[in-house]
Amino acid sequence: MVSLPLGLTVLDEQTGEIHRPFISDPRNTYRIMVNGIAPGFDKNKVMADVGRVFKASDELLLEIFSSRAFKVKGGLDLLTAQIYQATLTKLGCKSNYGPEKRL
Repeated sequence: MVSLPLGLTVLDEQTGEIHRPFISDPRNTYRIMVNGIAPGFDKNKVMADVGRVFKASDELLLEIFSSRAFKVKGGLDLLTAQIYQATLTKLGCKSNYGPEKRL
């Protein structure tokens, strides 16, 4: 749906529905976690692809994939967290995103 990534209100002329963008509360931030390699993917290829896409060092890659759950990035808005999660999934990572706890 065009309304979400572009921040536009869209009228579907076929159905008459109005689609408005979801604007997340800027006080709510999200973090992305990696929980290992997805089934059916080669660990070495996944590590190489993640390293290339995210410009991660070999040491960081070993830390990410040797942990049970590793926080890759925090302080993200909802859309950015979803984009990170989709990218990591395509690369062969088991990953998820969720809200960070406020202090």
